Amino acid sequence: MKSVIRELDVMRALAIFIIIFHHLPDFSFNFYNFKNIGINVDLSFLKDLNRYFGLGIFVFLSGYLLELTNPNIKCFAEVKTFLYKRIARIFPLYIIAFIVFVLLFRNTIENFTIFSICAHIFGLQIILSSKYCDTIFTLWYVGLIMAYYYSYALWRLININKTRYLVIYYMFISLVWLGVKSTIDIGDQRFVLYLPILVFGIIFAKEKILERIDIKIVSFAVLAILISACIYIIFVYPKTVLHFPIKPSLLSFPSLAAMVLTNIIMASFVIITYYLSRHLTPPTFYSKIAKISYASFCMYLFHRPILYGLLQIFNPANIFIKTGYLILIGVPIVVFISFFIQKMMDLLVNRGLAPGKVA
Repeated sequence: MKSVIRELDVMRALAIFIIIFHHLPDFSFNFYNFKNIGINVDLSFLKDLNRYFGLGIFVFLSGYLLELTNPNIKCFAEVKTFLYKRIARIFPLYIIAFIVFVLLFRNTIENFTIFSICAHIFGLQIILSSKYCDTIFTLWYVGLIMAYYYSYALWRLININKTRYLVIYYMFISLVWLGVKSTIDIGDQRFVLYLPILVFGIIFAKEKILERIDIKIVSFAVLAILISACIYIIFVYPKTVLHFPIKPSLLSFPSLAAMVLTNIIMASFVIITYYLSRHLTPPTFYSKIAKISYASFCMYLFHRPILYGLLQIFNPANIFIKTGYLILIGVPIVVFISFFIQKMMDLLVNRGLAPGKVA
């Protein structure tokens, strides 16, 4: 168990750095496009895929740890305690982040109404997403995780602890969600997009699959991710194929195939990163990685405001100097400040709860 948790820490630390580097071009320039430095190579599709690599790990870990740490929840009182602990762990930092985002990025937030504010304050933005309530970039993930917590809590109340019924339950939830979305246009489709990887995590914990991953499974995962990524880049990524425009956003669900592809990519990447975390991480690094993992939720919430603030202090005109500044100075500052904030928040608010990490 201790070994598995260590490897999950490595995966969580990797995921948050992937997400930060996914957002870094928003503050500097698209360094995935080497045409900016005179090389005729454009790898911008990696920026698009990064969101699935990073968030796929986070959602998988949420599902895995939900099942690993809550195997015996059965009654309403236990479900209420389960939800209370997670709300107490998430919301103090989240509300602070929400206020900071509103103060710094107000002009970029659309449909900012009283209804939208209330939906975000209570973490219901994914459930109530509509033309009256747009989700806020980055912070939408908290609403997604809360929706998953509610769905998991309901599953626990049903109390049929078999894997096949778990799959049927979440298939039913997906159909209901899509039905509501198609009829009255309420709900964010990212709930359904990332749901399979959540279920993937729950099943891995129930069946103890992680511990059984070997090189054969990893080889299959490598092949799956390569094939799926190639199909994604050719047919889904924003470009014209055979002179027909392909919609760029998976959030509009251009096809069921796009959803399947992204989940194959996420699931394969999870398997590969777990195996590499188990076999390639030097034991001497675990203590440092654990600190990053501990601060990862706070890093996710505050990396945009911190990078924005750093650019108010020093914002060179040269895009390469700016990018180096954000990577070499900005990212370590994000880690340091986030760790400090998380530590202070745990001391002030979360005493008696498992600190820091969000399952």
